[in-house]
Amino acid sequence: MGIFYYAFSKPEYTYPPLFLIYLMSFMIVPIVVVINKYRNVGWCFYLPFYGLLQIIIITIGITTSVVYSLPPASAMILTAEMARMSMKMHAYFREKIVNGINRDGEIAKFIP
Repeated sequence: MGIFYYAFSKPEYTYPPLFLIYLMSFMIVPIVVVINKYRNVGWCFYLPFYGLLQIIIITIGITTSVVYSLPPASAMILTAEMARMSMKMHAYFREKIVNGINRDGEIAKFIP
């Protein structure tokens, strides 16, 4: 039982950044809505916001794991969720921009 407590200890340093990553991932929806509203603006307008959001999420996960020296299982959970949310954001962004807004496809009707 001692190894379990060692591997999953420090929840006070694991859960707040995890929830922050989840909340930050929802910021992709307002970015897509703004892109849909201002379609004539080029990619140089919205791409920095998207890139900054991705960098912030990755930085939160890695920095928390290193600074607080999280145990193996806690660090793995945090970094795996960081990567998962980053990939989900990218998939949503790419699907809405490439197939929805740029092509005026069926997906464009479902943008909030």
